[in-house]
Amino acid sequence: MAWEGNGIDSRPDSGGGSGVRTTPERADPPAVPAPVLTGANWRLERRAAAKRRRRRRRLLIGAAVLVLLLPIYSYTTWMLRPSSVSFGVNSVEWVRHKVPFGNWLMDEIEQVYYSAKAPKKGGPQLKTLPTVGVAGLHAVKAQEPWPRRVRPVFAHPLPGEGVWRPTGPRVDGGPPVLVTTFRPDVNYPSVVAYVAWFDHKRTA
Repeated sequence: MAWEGNGIDSRPDSGGGSGVRTTPERADPPAVPAPVLTGANWRLERRAAAKRRRRRRRLLIGAAVLVLLLPIYSYTTWMLRPSSVSFGVNSVEWVRHKVPFGNWLMDEIEQVYYSAKAPKKGGPQLKTLPTVGVAGLHAVKAQEPWPRRVRPVFAHPLPGEGVWRPTGPRVDGGPPVLVTTFRPDVNYPSVVAYVAWFDHKRTA
């Protein structure tokens, strides 16, 4: 029986082999020689590499300048707005509103600052509170009820502590602004809080 194929004898071995057809191993492709750079080609390749490095360097410098200019522009625009607060307070507000995580950052800084500057606990008890408002006018009846007295936190409140007093001229028969003072913390008996209450119907 004749075998047709690609010219390779794949007939079973007459010597009693297994009868499996075998395929000869493929030869490895010939190695391609590396290109040889001449002097001119080497100079051109070096110039191209240097040009690519300069381009990357310019892009990095441009990106860095842009990153620096954006916050400077934002800060300048913020500070040029009409404002009644000081330079430092306005700068803190810019950080809070414009810097990523600025609000959290300023809260942490303020907590550390006020913890370090906190007054010592205890101390002498106050005998009187600073006078605020117009004395003698707190008994004048207003057209509308006043807010409730601030509840003192001390067992023995001082005279007038937490009692509202009017300030300024009356508007529509009543005071537009009420003020009072009180001690807010039993651990700091010498600390006094000043509070104002506004009647928005009369202050509009």
